[in-house]
Amino acid sequence: MVRIKNLRAGYGNGDVLKGIDLEIDGGFVAILGPNGSGKTTLLKVIAGILKPESGRVEIFGKDATGYSKRDLSRLVTLISQDFFPIYDFTVREMVEMGRIPHMGFLPVWKEEDEEAVESALRDTQTLAFSGKRFSQLSSGERRLVMIARAVAQSVKILLVDELELHLDLKHKASIASYLKSLTRRGVLVISVYHDVDLALSFSDRIIGIRDGKVLFDLPSGDPKLAENLQKLYDVEFESVSVNGVRRLLPKYLKG
Repeated sequence: MVRIKNLRAGYGNGDVLKGIDLEIDGGFVAILGPNGSGKTTLLKVIAGILKPESGRVEIFGKDATGYSKRDLSRLVTLISQDFFPIYDFTVREMVEMGRIPHMGFLPVWKEEDEEAVESALRDTQTLAFSGKRFSQLSSGERRLVMIARAVAQSVKILLVDELELHLDLKHKASIASYLKSLTRRGVLVISVYHDVDLALSFSDRIIGIRDGKVLFDLPSGDPKLAENLQKLYDVEFESVSVNGVRRLLPKYLKG
């Protein structure tokens, strides 16, 4: 689905990404790394929001820059945890916006659009408050609405930027679990995480980025993860068993 070749990208004052090479064909992929390492920048380039300085990003075998904005938005969308619309739309209106890329020059609301919106609201358990204003929702509810909009958009690649920040444990787990369920429908989920344990619990693959480069790319159960996480964060990790499940935790959490 996504091929990245020798990617360099930044914001005008030097490259943030410094020669990224990746191939991602499916599943739930977590991206980890220290602050400022280039994680969000990578998502923006894949989504077509930021153009590469050099290198290439391919989406389904085609250079991402060769897609029109409308065609690319039918395939890929990026959800950020700090999104807030200028106008105070209702939840339903927010989700309905996900259908815009599927409409023609003269937008006509079709039955398939209504079905996509209703299905997305039900699946994300946002139907019950679909009449509320977006501003009236909690942080967890707002992020579920943004996921619902992406589901209504029927994208094949969902990019997620730190949706777990500032959420309670229940919302963190429920959002990660729902994102995982989307992969069983064939959606590729690429999610940036600060919560290492959450990433390891739900993802299939872990990519570590530091100083704009890929430090490691491993399955989430790989025995080499502990030593690579230590190199990524300069913090020692160790394997512990919690109710028979292997977990990797920073040693400072154990005192």
